[in-house]
Amino acid sequence: MNSAAEKCVVLADDHPAFLAGVRQYFEARPDFTEIFDANNGRSCFDLIARHAPEWAVIDLGMPEKTGFEVLEELLTTGSLTQVVVLSMHAEQAYAERAKDLGANAFIAKEDALSELDAALSTSAYDFYVSKSVGQVVPNFLNEKPEKKLEQLTPTEGRVLELLAQGLTSRDIAGHLEVSIRTVQAHRRNMTDKLDLRGPNRLMEFAVRNVQKV
Repeated sequence: MNSAAEKCVVLADDHPAFLAGVRQYFEARPDFTEIFDANNGRSCFDLIARHAPEWAVIDLGMPEKTGFEVLEELLTTGSLTQVVVLSMHAEQAYAERAKDLGANAFIAKEDALSELDAALSTSAYDFYVSKSVGQVVPNFLNEKPEKKLEQLTPTEGRVLELLAQGLTSRDIAGHLEVSIRTVQAHRRNMTDKLDLRGPNRLMEFAVRNVQKV
């Protein structure tokens, strides 16, 4: 890694305007002298492996590799890079998953530029969560997930897996080569089968339970 006075950071997001905004934030900081960026998860991991930056700031829903998949690989390889995960999903379940995979901070995208200072000041042994992250979901979402998942078709199960990776309906449609309406129909069917009520409960169920079965 570089010296403390010359920090390196890798930024990854598939939305050019947002990526440019985060890059401007780091360019304005004198302590970060090397900035590399990527627009997909595979390039993100390759840059981290090549440059061993002190920090990486990565989007959750990226093509080729999601933010969670990048974290899994970094954990497997023993990377010392500290990671801030950015997400359009401000749910506690996503933050918990990121923490389990070794991230140092989880920030809702709407809070990114206002909370990056705090996240980057967090000790390597602590975990920073932005203020917009939702409350812990009720325990009933974790009750016997195996029985609940048995009700799903193989295609619904695949959609649930992709939801657990932080992908949007549009992203999932691209992965499965189907229309967004088809993905939305699968999501409605799963919500009914799993008896989940309320906004984002399906995503929360996916993140908390797909990895457990």
